[in-house]
Amino acid sequence: MFSKHLVENLSYQLNNLFNSFSYLGGEYCLLIGIFFLILIELKPTSAHKNWGISIGILTMLLSIFQLWITLKNISPKGQNLFEEMLVLNSFNLQLKIILAIIGLLTFIFLAFSSTYKEKNFPFSEWILFILTIELGLYILVMSQNLLAIYLSLEVVSLVSYILVALPFKKQNAEASIKYLLFGAFTTGITLYGMSLLYGLTGSLDMNPAIISANFNAVKSPLWLMAFFLTCGSLFFKISSLPFHFWTPDVYEAGNSPLVAFLSTAPKIAGAWILIFFSSLVPTFWLPTWQVLLSVIAILTMTLGNFGAFKQTNIKRMLAYSSIAHASFMLIPAIVGVHLAGNFFLYYAVVYSLGTFGAFWLAENYFQKFGTFDMKYLKGIGRWNVGFGVIFLVFLLTLNGLPPTSGFNAKLFFFSALWQSYTQTKIFMLLVLLVIGVLNTGFALFYYLKIPYLLFIKNQMTEEKIVIKYHYFINFLFGFILILLFFGLNLFL
Repeated sequence: MFSKHLVENLSYQLNNLFNSFSYLGGEYCLLIGIFFLILIELKPTSAHKNWGISIGILTMLLSIFQLWITLKNISPKGQNLFEEMLVLNSFNLQLKIILAIIGLLTFIFLAFSSTYKEKNFPFSEWILFILTIELGLYILVMSQNLLAIYLSLEVVSLVSYILVALPFKKQNAEASIKYLLFGAFTTGITLYGMSLLYGLTGSLDMNPAIISANFNAVKSPLWLMAFFLTCGSLFFKISSLPFHFWTPDVYEAGNSPLVAFLSTAPKIAGAWILIFFSSLVPTFWLPTWQVLLSVIAILTMTLGNFGAFKQTNIKRMLAYSSIAHASFMLIPAIVGVHLAGNFFLYYAVVYSLGTFGAFWLAENYFQKFGTFDMKYLKGIGRWNVGFGVIFLVFLLTLNGLPPTSGFNAKLFFFSALWQSYTQTKIFMLLVLLVIGVLNTGFALFYYLKIPYLLFIKNQMTEEKIVIKYHYFINFLFGFILILLFFGLNLFL
């Protein structure tokens, strides 16, 4: 009834499918966590808040454990999944572990935030959405197929819009609409770029062999346009120019744990896929691509730093700071993964810890004064030295000064830029290096604004103001950031 060839092909496809599913232990943990969160919603109780956070933390711990086991057992050559739609290797497994740790920190942060005290906040839904974003990011960092990349990006984006809108206040709704409009616009651009890539290659799979073979047949400027347009949603994800306008409003409106999450996990994953696409650009167009990304990086860091300089709201300042950091996430895409691959992992860890620490202390400040305006920071560092010193460590990390690991992170990227310039002699790389160093120096003026207020300025009242904060967790973050300054061998 059925031909032998058809039966053999079906058997091969099923074996390939089942074998691929066996490598997705981390994703299974997320799906189980999502299932239990849906299950507890069937019978509403006042204990949902505690149950939801407990399930979220346990889910991320199990996911990290599963990813670690897979990392220990994965072949050095990696593993192709689902007919090469996804590729799993040690690098993106390490990236997934970093993303999982960010999710874990988000849930712990939520338990200590002012949001936790809100009575009508939909905790189970919020945690479920974070797990859904994590699932999308896990798939995204493994994707080497246009369809898989698009679907995982859309999962992350659509759920992010909903999270920003919660708990449906006016400011949240306005920020979410702005976020949605920019996201929809960049999605359209990305789809058009993907359609061009598909038209040029005749395949949804993106690998160097397919690109090279088709480029030799059709040497057209459409290649450059196709790659640039395809990266539209990725520029949006990392808050890079020209799709950065949503960032300050979303950061200001969203609760602190969400903002800390959105400023790290999606950006890291988006930056990695941008690196992946950059590695596929035909060699003929590669110098032009590097110049194009260099111009975007220069404008992004300059606009971000100048925007942060005039801010008096801590969250908006950190929002513009994250825009400036998007330019450093572009550097591995400019110089190539062979020069900055391991540096990217190091930067991801350092940037995530520094960002979470800064937002955590900003949230503690908000719980005391009910505002993120900097004016009440004056003199607090004199009465709470620990708060002031640890805040200083996080800000120095984001700026890139020793003895914090932020110095190494930026030094690595600048070194990779210089090495790439000496190899290619592309003048714009040297310009990016010089302007990057100048911008790092200029950023000191707003990063040190907070320590200046904490330790130098006089308090507005004579009352001794002490901020209660979670000393151990923040101290641990600060200790790790200084320890990583000396622990380079963990990543190199």
